[in-house]
Amino acid sequence: MWFAVYQALTVSNVQLLEDVVTTQTAPRRVQLRVLGTFTLLAFSLAAIGIHGVLSFAVSTRTREVGIRMALGADRRSILIMFLRQGILLTLGGIVAAVPVADFVVQTLRSLLFGVSPGDPLVYGAAAFLALVMTVAGSIRPAVKAAAIDPLATIRAE
Repeated sequence: MWFAVYQALTVSNVQLLEDVVTTQTAPRRVQLRVLGTFTLLAFSLAAIGIHGVLSFAVSTRTREVGIRMALGADRRSILIMFLRQGILLTLGGIVAAVPVADFVVQTLRSLLFGVSPGDPLVYGAAAFLALVMTVAGSIRPAVKAAAIDPLATIRAE
């Protein structure tokens, strides 16, 4: 008897599970791509900014670096001096950015999947990425500063 009832039912709108999942997750994938694009853009702008600030610092402090080297500073200490300056700038940025990031994460809580809003691992990974980006953006200006010829700098005076 019950078999006859089920025979009368028709199956419609048959789809593969893969198609159903693709349809349901498409909006999230678009959001992920947009956020990823903005993340790469922000990362690139930050790297360019750090590089620009340190390049400017090197160009304005050429005389100082030349005098330091003439008084006995080695290239390694000059390199470390400018790398330290970049890292200190980044640490200041991280300290300022953590409260802002916490506010944004609380606002975008519905978009998070598998991550708690206050996950220290995520904040640590972001800080580490910022430090890596800083070192990468600081190397060229620091090497340029370490390559300054003290004699040419003093003669240019």
